Amino acid sequence: LEGSTKGRLVQAIREFLQTASGEFAISDIRTTLLRDHSELGDVRRQSIATALRRQEKRKVIEVITPGKGRTEARYRKVAAKVG
Repeated sequence: LEGSTKGRLVQAIREFLQTASGEFAISDIRTTLLRDHSELGDVRRQSIATALRRQEKRKVIEVITPGKGRTEARYRKVAAKVG
């Protein structure tokens, strides 16, 4: 067994964030995980949301549009500071 499922999920989300450009939502990450990391199975939206909150606290990503009702929150990577 290679690492915990949680650890593999966090790593898969980090990979997504490294290649992400522009805006994205949890559904975009979920679609990518199902396609590229099928070994993780059908990942719960809540698990992805928890991982994204941690990345937001670390200033890796930011919320552009908060989710409300059936409308998903939209995120983007924080631009790297130059200088």
